[in-house]
Amino acid sequence: MDITRACFLIHSGAPAGSEGDEAWEKANFLASNRIQLGPARQVALKLGIEIKTVNLRSERPDSLIDLGRQSLCFVGKLSYPNEEYAGRIALANMAAIALLKSQGTKIITLYSDNLAASKNKSIAMLYRTLLWHADGVVYPTSAIINYGREWYNKSLPPDEWIIEDPWQVRKHPYKSMDKKKICRILWFGHTSNAKYLLNMAADMFKKTKASESYELTVLTANNSIAKALRLILEKSRAVKPWTIRYQEWSNEMQPTQLTDELRRAHITIIPSDPNDPLKSGASHNRAVDSIQAGCLVITSRLESYKEIERLLIAVNDIPSYLDVAIKDYERLTKKWSLMRDKMLDRFSPERNLEKWTSLYSKYIESKE
Repeated sequence: MDITRACFLIHSGAPAGSEGDEAWEKANFLASNRIQLGPARQVALKLGIEIKTVNLRSERPDSLIDLGRQSLCFVGKLSYPNEEYAGRIALANMAAIALLKSQGTKIITLYSDNLAASKNKSIAMLYRTLLWHADGVVYPTSAIINYGREWYNKSLPPDEWIIEDPWQVRKHPYKSMDKKKICRILWFGHTSNAKYLLNMAADMFKKTKASESYELTVLTANNSIAKALRLILEKSRAVKPWTIRYQEWSNEMQPTQLTDELRRAHITIIPSDPNDPLKSGASHNRAVDSIQAGCLVITSRLESYKEIERLLIAVNDIPSYLDVAIKDYERLTKKWSLMRDKMLDRFSPERNLEKWTSLYSKYIESKE
């Protein structure tokens, strides 16, 4: 079978069964699809492969018939917090995989979060099925591979690929910081990660005192997080003045909006839970973009972040280390500015496209 057609299964907010630009561009969807599948689609088109992008849910079962015969099927991140809605995503995509496998389609699953261990039963079932049936699995980090392997068909394991998420932000110099003025801190990400920020906020407000004042910008899709932070700030006994600033995330404005916010900040904080199997192998993308933009980065000690900890501060207690980082800001940023080009080369868009090209080449060559 010649590799001439490839479909991309995604979840977006567009109508069920939507295809092409409507599914990809005209609705909000998970940023990981844009970052990870965008380059895969780009390479397919460059290689002359006909692509079909589909947003499947069970309320449009006729969409399965419209899939047609495909040589390759790439499965992007499929997740949603509502169990019933997630069930519709899972049912449709599992049916699609069964249909495509019966036609000899090679299934390539992108596994950027350990969703096979999700508490959302529909999503966990979907990803255990996807990993079992996969012909190839693409991981953004080495740290997450063992989580995916648990669900392989041991008698027919898939090919494994590590294709790091490419940076979205071009390189900028590290900013200077005057400790007698305001220190600007940024948190950005999906609302599902906000609980880690909220859990540490009171300690951060109370413990941090190395700068004269602080501004915490929250860049996400839900203003309720900033409101909750303001309530925590009111109740905490902050040593220094803090301001909470909210900016609504806009998919249409990326990566320009993210770049602007990162360029405004001195420090990016990325709290998480290293003991949560859903998070331990998470993509490096938030840290890498922050480093590219010239921010000092402080993260929780996730296994994936430890892979690049020579360019950031990975600790178990972010609030306790903020002052340490601020006091040592000039030395650290000067050191990292000399190292980051070499250490972040594997995250460049050029390296990413090369790896996607290698993946396609394997399956093209295997059919010649």
